[in-house]
Amino acid sequence: MPRILRLIKIKDVVTLFGSFFAIISIIMSITGFSSGDEFYYVLACMFIFFSITTDTLDGWIARKFNQGGNDLGVEIDSLSDCIAFVAAPAILMFCAYGGGFMFIAAGIFTMCGVLRLAWFNIEDTTEGYIGIVTPITASTLLAYFLTNYFYDQILIYGNEQIKQFYLPFHPFHLFLTNQWTVSIIMLLLGLSNLADFLRYDKRVRKKRGLWKYYIIIAGVSVIIMIILMNVAAYTYNNTLWAIIYIIVDIWSYCAFYACLAYIVWGFITWYRLRDE
Repeated sequence: MPRILRLIKIKDVVTLFGSFFAIISIIMSITGFSSGDEFYYVLACMFIFFSITTDTLDGWIARKFNQGGNDLGVEIDSLSDCIAFVAAPAILMFCAYGGGFMFIAAGIFTMCGVLRLAWFNIEDTTEGYIGIVTPITASTLLAYFLTNYFYDQILIYGNEQIKQFYLPFHPFHLFLTNQWTVSIIMLLLGLSNLADFLRYDKRVRKKRGLWKYYIIIAGVSVIIMIILMNVAAYTYNNTLWAIIYIIVDIWSYCAFYACLAYIVWGFITWYRLRDE
C-alpha cells in the first residue's frame, strides 16, 4: 500500500468525497453550458450542497473519533474547499450567465477564495476571524442562481393567476440576471472573503458550524423538490410543478438574504469592536 494511503484517516476520506462531488458539479455546469439545458445547473448546485455536507461531516468525525491534528488532513481539507466552494461556484455562475465581464469576475472570485483559504490556514482564529468564509460566499451564489432559475420556471409552468402575480417583478429579475450585475455580485463576494471590515467574534466562531447545518437542511430540501419536480414532469401535472417551483423560489430567496444578513452581521461586529 502506498505510504500516503496509510496516513489518510476516515475524516480525510469524507473530505475527499467533497472534492468528488465538486468535480461532478463542475461537469454538470459544463454540460449545461454545452447542451443549453439549465436543469444541469440545478444539479450542479445539488452536488455543491453535497460537498458542504461532507465538509461538515468530516469535522464531526474528527471530533467524534479524535482524528484531528494531522497535517495531511489540513491540506486535504483546504484543497477540497478550494474546489468545492471556490472553483465549482465560479464555473457554475460563468456557465449560467457567461459573457461580458463574467470571465474576469469568475477569475477574481477564485483568486480571492484561494487567498482566503490560505489565510485561514495561518490565521489565529481562537478569538474569531475576519472576512466571509468560503462556504457562505458559495451558498450565496447558489441561492442567487436558484432564485432566478425558479422564477423563470414559475413564469413557464404557472397558471395565469400566478404569472400575473410574478410579472411585476420581471424588470427587477432581468436586472438581477444581467451579466454585469452578476459580475459585480461575484466581485463583491470575492472581496468579502478578504474584507477587514467584516469581523466575527469567538461567539460566532463557535456557532459557525450551525450555518453549515442550515445549508445542509436547505440542500436536502432542494433535493426533495427536485425529486418531486420529476414526479410532476412524469405525471404531466403542471400545477404541481408550479407549486414546487414557488416553494423552492421562496426558499432560495430567503437563503440569499440570510447570507446577506450574515455579511451585515460581520460589518456590525467590526464596527462595534473596531477600537479594541
